[in-house]
Amino acid sequence: MNRQLWAFDLEVFPNYFCGTFQNLESGQKHYYEVSSRINQGEELRTFLSFLSGYLVSFNGQDYDDIILSYWYQENPSLAELKAFSDSVIQRNEEAYKYYKWLRCFPSLKSIDLFRYWSKMLRLSKKISLKSLGIQLGYHTVQELPYHHTTVLTESQMEEVKYYNYEHDLNILKLLYEALKDKIELRFQVEEQY
Repeated sequence: MNRQLWAFDLEVFPNYFCGTFQNLESGQKHYYEVSSRINQGEELRTFLSFLSGYLVSFNGQDYDDIILSYWYQENPSLAELKAFSDSVIQRNEEAYKYYKWLRCFPSLKSIDLFRYWSKMLRLSKKISLKSLGIQLGYHTVQELPYHHTTVLTESQMEEVKYYNYEHDLNILKLLYEALKDKIELRFQVEEQY
């Protein structure tokens, strides 16, 4: 069984979309951007087509997995992607139910660390990756520097890139380490059955 684990996080703004991926074993990171200044969409598409194993996220089953699936299948413009992202944030399930699972990636499975942390229950949306970063002792905890409706300048894009590339993935990795035993149990069950 392929145990390759890739932590990932996405950000969507009206003129900016980025995805950052980190191999949890090697630490190798990949950053892709589609924006008004650069279009690495084909590079991201190629990267995803060769991945296998597990995509590890925080709240991915309710956001990141859906956005990635939609982006990959539909190849939307930034405006279409932002509108779709807003429908997911607003919980308009009719708009996104088809994209809820990573069906377009047959060699990838999803691990949503939020579900492990909350013991698979969605009791509260108040649990955030940032609050868990504080609990885990992460050295720098900050919220996304701009509201998701902001049309970003190039310098703001750099700030969001740094925030996504550095802080979110590092906290995801810490959280994964804290939950590793529970996730290992899942692997054992998958191998057995």
